[in-house]
Amino acid sequence: MPHLPRFVTLQDIADHTGYGRSTVSMALRGHPGIPGATCLVIKQAAEKLGYRPNPFVASLMTRMRGRKSSGGQRIALISRFDHAVGSRSTVYYRVLYEAILEEARRYSLGVDQFYNNTSTPLSGPRLSRILKTRGIHGVILFPGKSAESAEFPELVWDDFTTVLIGHRTRHEEFHKVVPDNVYHIDCALQHAQAAGCRRIGLMVPAPTNDSTNEIWSSRFLNYQHGIAARDRVPLLFSESYRIDEPTFSTWLRKWRPDVVFTSIHNVLDRIVELGLRVPEDVKFINLALRDHPGHAGMDPYTTEVGRAAVDLLVSLMQTHQGGVPEFPRTISIRGKWVSGATFPEPALSADAVSGRV
Repeated sequence: MPHLPRFVTLQDIADHTGYGRSTVSMALRGHPGIPGATCLVIKQAAEKLGYRPNPFVASLMTRMRGRKSSGGQRIALISRFDHAVGSRSTVYYRVLYEAILEEARRYSLGVDQFYNNTSTPLSGPRLSRILKTRGIHGVILFPGKSAESAEFPELVWDDFTTVLIGHRTRHEEFHKVVPDNVYHIDCALQHAQAAGCRRIGLMVPAPTNDSTNEIWSSRFLNYQHGIAARDRVPLLFSESYRIDEPTFSTWLRKWRPDVVFTSIHNVLDRIVELGLRVPEDVKFINLALRDHPGHAGMDPYTTEVGRAAVDLLVSLMQTHQGGVPEFPRTISIRGKWVSGATFPEPALSADAVSGRV
């Protein structure tokens, strides 16, 4: 039987160049939002790998992009918040929302947002009717929630193509896109160990522990299982996204970690207020870097999570995959380590930082 050649995909080019799949797609089309130098690198890589665009997919995408967004296809963004996602949201949700809007515009898709209005809540059947009346067939379930809303409305799921972002919902049966939090905590632990840190402390907010599916805490406890008891710093939970005082001060002074891991960026300010020098007395790693100059830690590339959710939804809609899938897929977006003044470290090779603890 003759050997069939393997087609080179956009993901192959993304893996080869280190750029996101959506960036690769836009660069190959000469999108004005992609810098010329980036386009050149990606196009040269595509030529080297022997990439040839799929004419069937290209035709579909051309038709979608040709629609006017004012009268074209729309998708729904459904959240469990009691307000619209946007300016009132935290940085993570705002960045994710803006990435979804940007990627939807690339496909000439409009986005209708629905949230939990506690005064006039929408039932699942009613929201399903509204979506169908508007001609909406694609749905993105947005992460996060308000205290009053534990779940998404129960839509008539067979009528829609649905993609979930994140964890912690009754509807884990859908295809979903998540940050690769296993890699993020493992990579941070690896950097800390390589820098000679023996006593590693993790402070995690309870809401974050919930939204990350307890991945950070479980991986950290697994790591502690393999080290000497004298080097184990107890995991510290914060009940909210704010520092729990005086618990944090007591924990820090009693256990004296070499480095503190957390996603609460103002923990660094509190450490300094307690009279400790960073990084001389205690080092600091931010597990969710977004706009924190000087911090070392993991950039989860939240924009890529939003883009991937739209890309996945579009691909499922193009192939008419609606309802609850028999075999749901999970796409995880791997972030990158960012060096910073809060954590001086020895130089690590690319192979060393790509492994697991």
